[in-house]
Formats: sequence, structure tokens, C-alpha cells
Amino acid sequence: MKRQLNYILMQTVLWGGWICEYIWFLKHQFQMRFDLWVFVAYLFLLYLCVVRKLGNNNNRRYEIYMELCGRLTAVNVVWYLFVGAKTVYFAGILLVLWKLILLSTIQCITFAGVFQIYKKIMEHFQITTACVITRADTLEAAKEKIRVHDSVFLEDLPSDERNELLKFCYYMDRQVYCNTKLSDIMIRGSGLTQYHDSPVFFCNHFGMEISKRAVKRCFDLVFSVLCLLTLSPLLLVIAICIKCEDGGSVIYRQTRCTRDMKKFEIYKFRSMITDAEKNRGPQLATKHDKRLTRVGRFLRNTKLDELPQLVNILKGDMSFVGPRPERPEFIAKAVKDIPEFVLRTKVKAGLTGYAQVMGNYNTSFLDKLKWDLMYIENYSLFLDLKILLMTAIAIFAKDNHEDFSKWDML
Repeated sequence: MKRQLNYILMQTVLWGGWICEYIWFLKHQFQMRFDLWVFVAYLFLLYLCVVRKLGNNNNRRYEIYMELCGRLTAVNVVWYLFVGAKTVYFAGILLVLWKLILLSTIQCITFAGVFQIYKKIMEHFQITTACVITRADTLEAAKEKIRVHDSVFLEDLPSDERNELLKFCYYMDRQVYCNTKLSDIMIRGSGLTQYHDSPVFFCNHFGMEISKRAVKRCFDLVFSVLCLLTLSPLLLVIAICIKCEDGGSVIYRQTRCTRDMKKFEIYKFRSMITDAEKNRGPQLATKHDKRLTRVGRFLRNTKLDELPQLVNILKGDMSFVGPRPERPEFIAKAVKDIPEFVLRTKVKAGLTGYAQVMGNYNTSFLDKLKWDLMYIENYSLFLDLKILLMTAIAIFAKDNHEDFSKWDML
């Protein structure tokens, strides 16, 4: 009961704040009259496109706020286009756009503040409690835990036991988190249909549709050309620095695998000494690898050594977003432990990927495979843009996200 009351209080404060901000901007920034029906339509649009979509979002905090700000901006722009005063000159459009972005940002900050207060109240008064169910728990012990807790996390349990506990949590009205299995990810991307009078899931796993591949390829072509033209001075400076340090080759080529296990030569700025694998053969690069040159260490830390892969994207060997390309020897080794590892080659390899932005430096290969399959099953151009933005944040924030060098052999 306390949890429901606290949630209602949070929603009341949040919507109250949004309404006050809307009315203030309406009067002082846009000089528009208050219209009750327009106001009701705006609130409905907020609920439909923002609150309802974020209700079950348990992603990382900055990802939630990033999506929230984008949705709020879209709602405010749509609202202004339909009911706002029309602006025909360029400076007026920029001014209105700035005000709409400012309104969206303030609304996002309001949400973040109210949400943090809500969490602090829940933690301080211990309104919500959580438990973890592991393989060590018997079925009866697990059900007893569920009875006395509000949230439940189900670890990697046997399918029959997990199904039993999920049904029990549904009956007890508990919030449930559970580890995903590969079959769960495949079903998540399926459609719902019926067979006679029974509902059935329809799974059509042919990788990415032709139309989506065409859109993705157009995006890759346009932005790879733009990036190469824009970054050409930087590429030239890096090439000169590498050449001046030891006189070796500037570009390092290595065989990797892309869609349908097709082999190609990946391009990178050379960050290690010449013939680094001559004595010990292929091996994973480490953070303080002695084979790294001074320039190479800087390139690795800033991820600038990956920039020549823009040429791979232009050629069609890679895409901006997708599973990271791996060496054939490494894939053969991984398949022995995880046979489903080859499923990630249903799409082109990418410069960055879901596994890189969502994983940590110690994320298991199975979990990385799950993220890659989630990307394949839920691909959209918006998801690509989201991953690219998350990649930029992860690089500049230097948090515990995936270190690309740990994925790359050399």
C-alpha cells in the first residue's frame, strides 16, 4: 500500500511540474492563449508517447534520460506545429526550436529530480524489497522468498523451474527480472498470430529484411563519405605521427569475418610494433601491452585507431553498427563452447555494436552474443542512431563500458 501511495505522489508531483512549465512557457515564451482542449490533447500525447513508453524501461540511467529528452522534444515540436503561431522566417524558426528544446530539457530535469526523490524515499523507508533466486534455492524456499519481497530476480534457472516461479510471481503480483536465454531473444522478435483458435508466435529468422538492409546501406554510404571528408586532416596527422615514430607501415590489415562468415581485410591504424605476433602468434591485446607504441597507446585509449574502418564501411564490408568483426580462428574457438556464436554473423559486422555499449569490460561472450542477437531481432535506424550516440558517451565518459581493444585480436 505504501508503495502505491508513494508512486501516486510521485506521479502527481511530476505531472504538476510539467503542467506548470507548460502554462508558463505558453504565456511568457510563445504568447499563446490557453485552450482547454489543446491542453488535454497535449497531456494525452505526453502520456501516450512519453510516460507509457518509459513505464517498463529499466535501461541505464543516462539512456533513459536520453530517450526521454528525445520523446519530449518530439511531442513539443508536434504540438507547436499543429497549434503554434506560424513562423516563416529562418531566425524565427530557430528561436522557436530553441524554446521547444529548452522546454523539453526542463521537463526532463523535472522528471529526473522527481524520480531520484522517489527512489530515495523508497530506499529510506524500505518500501520496496528485493530478492535473488538462484539454483541453490529449492522451489518452496524460492516461493517463500517471493511472498515476502516486492521485486524478484531469477538467475539462470532450469526452464521448468523458471516457468513455475514466473507463474507464481504473476499470481502474487510481483515485479520480476530474469536472465535471458537465447530462445527468449528469438521469441521476443517474433510476431503474434493464431492457429485455428490458439494464439501462436511466428518466428521468421532470416536476419535483416532486404528493405532494412537497403536503408542501412544508404545510411552507411552517406555518413562514411561525410566522415572521411571531415576527418581527412586528422587521418593525415595520425598517419604522419605513426610513420615518424618507427618508420613502419601506417595501416594494419587483418582478416576478419562479416555477414555469412564472409572474410575480409579490416583496416586499422597500426598501434603496435611491426610483426607483433611473429613470436607468440595471435593473442588478445591488454591495456598495458608492451607491444604498443607510444602513438599506438594514445590511439587505443581514444579509439582513433578504428577510424580507417570507415573505408571498410564505404566498401560494404562493414556497417557503422553491428556485431564487432572477429578473426576466423577466434570464431572457431568460440563455437566450440557456444555453438550459437555464429548466429551473430546474420548481419554485417559493425564499427560499434549493442554489446560494446551495453557490456562491461568483463562481460561474458554469451552475454555479448545475447546483446548482438537483440540488435539483430530489433533493428531499426533509430536503434542505430541510439547506439552511435551511446558509443560517443561511453568513449568520452570513460566508464566501465566495453573496451574495444579487449574484443580485438591485436
